[in-house]
Amino acid sequence: MYNHYAMTTYTHKDKPWFLYPATPPEGKHIVIIGGGLAGSQSAYVLAQRGFQVTLIERHAQLAQEASGNIAGVIYGKFSPHKSAQYSFYQQAYLHAIQHIPKLMGNSEGWGQCGVLQLACDEAEQTLQAALLDKNAWPKELFHRVTPEQASNIAGLPIQLAGLFFPQGGWVYPKALCEAAVQHPNIKVIYSSEALQIKQIELGWQVHTVTDTLHADSLVIANGPDALAFEQTSAMPLRPIRGQVSHLKSKGESSLKTVICHKGYTTPAIDGQHPVGASFNLKDPELELRESDRQYNIDMLQKHIPAFAEQLDTDNHTLEQGRVGFRCQTPDYLPIVGPVANKAAYINSYQNLSTGIKYGELPIGSYHNNLFINIAHGSRGISNTGLAAEILASYITGDQQPVEQEVLNALHPGRFIIRDIKRKAI
Repeated sequence: MYNHYAMTTYTHKDKPWFLYPATPPEGKHIVIIGGGLAGSQSAYVLAQRGFQVTLIERHAQLAQEASGNIAGVIYGKFSPHKSAQYSFYQQAYLHAIQHIPKLMGNSEGWGQCGVLQLACDEAEQTLQAALLDKNAWPKELFHRVTPEQASNIAGLPIQLAGLFFPQGGWVYPKALCEAAVQHPNIKVIYSSEALQIKQIELGWQVHTVTDTLHADSLVIANGPDALAFEQTSAMPLRPIRGQVSHLKSKGESSLKTVICHKGYTTPAIDGQHPVGASFNLKDPELELRESDRQYNIDMLQKHIPAFAEQLDTDNHTLEQGRVGFRCQTPDYLPIVGPVANKAAYINSYQNLSTGIKYGELPIGSYHNNLFINIAHGSRGISNTGLAAEILASYITGDQQPVEQEVLNALHPGRFIIRDIKRKAI
């Protein structure tokens, strides 16, 4: 049964530009552009719902851009304050700690070893104290640990107290993406870049260098490259440069869990520990940088000195690292849902600043059966599973897994409305 909004049934409290008249596609073929975490997770969820999915990846392998590190952390961002943003983060983590184990199974590409979040500065100490004081979450999700308890969990001396997330851990993003596309309803086309998308009478055309694909619905999941398409060219995306260092231990490392501080590190993966990551806004530099390599080591030595002693930092070279670019929005939330028709939004909502009653306005106008799932920043591991469920529910008209307030916070049209209210467009 399709759960959709009729033009005349919403209330004065609803923000009509966020409402979506679900019109499930007549056909069952969906093309997804982008083979990173967002694209592969979307493919998996849609295939599970019976769609035939074609995933287009411009590289010869999945997860070669922002999803290309050797490890990402399964970790939740909790807050004592109620907001749509933190509601999404928290629900996404709860989904991830159930979804990822089922998808990865006995694979060596992940480890549910827990995550220690160290209270490494005053702000983090205050946040953790407030979280524990609120007592709003089951202790199974996270609990406070003393330095001694943290040391026992980590397998090495820890000087700081913190929170321990026993169901968290690490995962190799490429392995997670590959596990997601192992479904008979999914076809992956490698080394094929989508150059142009065009709406046609019965769906969409996707033009690549060598071919033209036809789809009943289209999902854009290629991060900042979404700006190349006319329909999504106005998205306010910000690439955030991040450099990770891969360090080997001097002997056998004793680290048994993921540790987050001002950076993060994991137990050994193929004989090396990822240590990072730098966070550089408005920095397009592709080359590895010595200052960022040193920053990663300095943060490690400051917050986990006993572990830094176990690593061969003296012989670590600049080339033993990787640069990637996180795709982020100004409000730090991803963009998930139907792609708004900007011209129609401006026409429908240009008088918002005059105090017009919402009930007098039409619901949002969209590019028919065009959807997007991008801008997960540094939280793609934990967030993209739930985001894919949200996306699929938009496409099918099924009941959403989150409340309307969260849908609004992720909505692709939110920045158009922001600019209309600011009279910037």
